[in-house]
Amino acid sequence: MQIVQVGRKTANGASSDTLEYLDALPSIADLDTLERRLAAITREIGFDVFVLGQLPQIGHGQTYFRITSYPQRWINEAYPQFRYKADPVLDALLDADVPFLWEELPAYRNPTAAQSEYIAVSTEYGFLRGYTVPIRTPGEPIGVVSFATKNNGQVPREMLPFAQQIAVASFKRATSIVARERGRIRASYTLTGLELQCLKAAAQGRTDFIIARLTGSEVPVVRRELKSVQSKLGVGNRVSMVVKALQFGFLTFNEALVE
Repeated sequence: MQIVQVGRKTANGASSDTLEYLDALPSIADLDTLERRLAAITREIGFDVFVLGQLPQIGHGQTYFRITSYPQRWINEAYPQFRYKADPVLDALLDADVPFLWEELPAYRNPTAAQSEYIAVSTEYGFLRGYTVPIRTPGEPIGVVSFATKNNGQVPREMLPFAQQIAVASFKRATSIVARERGRIRASYTLTGLELQCLKAAAQGRTDFIIARLTGSEVPVVRRELKSVQSKLGVGNRVSMVVKALQFGFLTFNEALVE
């Protein structure tokens, strides 16, 4: 078997490290530990930083969860400035079903004005090249795991199969950890059956009048129940109520669709 020298590891070495990492994943019980272990294996396969997250809305700064080894300076300055809207990688996720190299994106060749600005800042920070693995699960928001090189270094292409294995398995473990935590939080809110019915109908865009008919209640009762849900979830409006309900698992995305 030919040994290819790439970055910090040979392909043989990267394969061994990847198997060791994958074997250890089931024992990782929290996101902080996963972040540290994923940062280490990211470096072992020749990349420098990673970001793993789940995005309820492409083009917005909100994430359901995110772990990353990107420098805090980049996170604090670049992300808030653009709020994801001009990121060619996140834009590409809308249609991506398979992993892709950033430098092969059409937007890198023919960017919009906003994308050009984003790419320029990425270049300045040294994070111009990378590899993204989109993860799509029916009924769930899109997941993404990206690996990048610093100082705009070349992507270790021979390591991409290992990166893909690591990305898929790490995301699966992350969602399992998050689901467990959401379940613990969800249990503490104790929404009633009627509150859940009203919440689901409101998430589907039903009016208070329609919700009242669906639940066999009066309109004032529906309004009171929804206000109670907002209060329990610690939000001040219905949009935030639905977002938080989705985050904590009171609703699935399929349930939020109009039937």
